[in-house]
Amino acid sequence: MLENSDSSATDFQKLYTPQSEEYLNHYRDVVNELFEGTDQRMGWYDPWQAWIVTSHQLCKTILADERLTPDFMNWKFAPPPTPEEDKNDFEIMLDNSLFRLDRLAHRRVRRLAAKAFSMSQTDKIMAGIVDIVSDTFDKVANEEVFDVSSTIAVEIPRRSIARLVGIPPENSEIFDKLGWAMVRYNGFTTSPEDRAELLKIALAGVAMLQDLIAERRAADTPGDDFIGVLLEAQDGDDRLNDWEVLGIVAAMLAAGSDTASDMHPSLIYALLDNPEQYEKLKQDPSLVDNAIVEALRYEAFGKTGLHRYALEDVEFEGITVKRGEQIIIAGQAAGLDPSQWDNPQEFDITRDLNGNIVFGTGAHVCAGLFLAKAQAKLMLLEFMKRFPNATLQEMPTRDPDHYNARHVTKLLVKTNI
Repeated sequence: MLENSDSSATDFQKLYTPQSEEYLNHYRDVVNELFEGTDQRMGWYDPWQAWIVTSHQLCKTILADERLTPDFMNWKFAPPPTPEEDKNDFEIMLDNSLFRLDRLAHRRVRRLAAKAFSMSQTDKIMAGIVDIVSDTFDKVANEEVFDVSSTIAVEIPRRSIARLVGIPPENSEIFDKLGWAMVRYNGFTTSPEDRAELLKIALAGVAMLQDLIAERRAADTPGDDFIGVLLEAQDGDDRLNDWEVLGIVAAMLAAGSDTASDMHPSLIYALLDNPEQYEKLKQDPSLVDNAIVEALRYEAFGKTGLHRYALEDVEFEGITVKRGEQIIIAGQAAGLDPSQWDNPQEFDITRDLNGNIVFGTGAHVCAGLFLAKAQAKLMLLEFMKRFPNATLQEMPTRDPDHYNARHVTKLLVKTNI
């Protein structure tokens, strides 16, 4: 059996290079070389001290395996746990987040919070952020060329998630910084020094949310936004406590901050780089939901993926993953797996995407899925209406040092209005 102590580089390790310049700008070529060059679909990546999985089917299998957890604190290189009596409010909030709860607690919280994640709530969200999308496009409406990354990709996600949760405008900056801190605090590349600075930022955000929840509980009605729905959620006598509400908001924030900002440039770039597909979408806007998932499959912005940590020794594909080791589920590679998708290197908004894992799958499907899709749908429909003849001004510029994404720092679009 292969183990991570094996010092010889495998074909997988030679071919799959997620931190390379080639991957940054041409990740589909790297993944294609992997699938054509070796049958290995799982291998050790020393810079991240993790096993990386690229097979679509194996990714789904691992996502469903209860011997693995998304809880970062189960990684053998995680910082030492703080004693319960010494934990600060941010650490307690993280303990109650959807990423940290054990299987039974996770099911209970998701059951109680089901209404907040329902289709009817999604419809409310879409109605509630239409003006944010419109206002954002108003600011670039008369531009000959504009940068998607510094306008649409920043403003729509930031304002949308704040309104969804119910954050007053005067507290939106604190909330935004909390999301930034949360994503990086548990990053496997974050240094102890950076983690200490992030904690200071996070504690201010948690205190703001605690005050907001207390105000809502004291009000005659808690409101009909995300926090309000969570505060009213119950199953018989079972209700969410304040820490559980905070934990759900934390999961939403972590899922909807960086990820959403990377999503919008990826969608627009995929469509404008494939103008025949953009034309097809303009002719049939009902394809927009499918186009979003296909664009995220084809123009995936992830460099890492979803993380799981072994609760015991497990074996996949003849490889022993020891307790405490990390597995990275590279959904961006799985989206190009030729054993799952016909012609995976082609962008086709009419593709049958049944079984995709773009937003994860199973119990830990992306907590921000409904918000992400609502934002993306409204954004693309508005983009097509405003700029039906849009073209790319130049290829996107990406950040080679971003910790987990092929982050687009500049995407110039020529509006041709």
